[in-house]
Amino acid sequence: MAVPARPTAGAVVESAWGQVAHDTAVAMDVQAGFSSIVLSSQISNAVHITFPRPFAAAPVVVMCPGGTGGPPTGNFYGFAGGANTTGVDLYVQQYQGVASSVTIPVAWVAYGPRA
Repeated sequence: MAVPARPTAGAVVESAWGQVAHDTAVAMDVQAGFSSIVLSSQISNAVHITFPRPFAAAPVVVMCPGGTGGPPTGNFYGFAGGANTTGVDLYVQQYQGVASSVTIPVAWVAYGPRA
């Protein structure tokens, strides 16, 4: 399917673009990175990530304990919370609640409107 030209000022979007939706109407930004979360005899811990470029609104953030190598050895899970335009907190916790000292690599991806 060909991408139609952007509508001119004052043109009705539906008549100019038909039923096709484009991400150029609202520019989106994708940012990604790596970090580590240290569990020093703790069941859980977090690290704050500051995005390289701020977003216009809070982005969707996906994270993976273990980085690109997959889940780490052991029973860990992670989640992203408190995302805003400038950063997010990444959390890692052990399933069984058995505290140990380990460093968990974390990969993250954020997707949201470009500022």
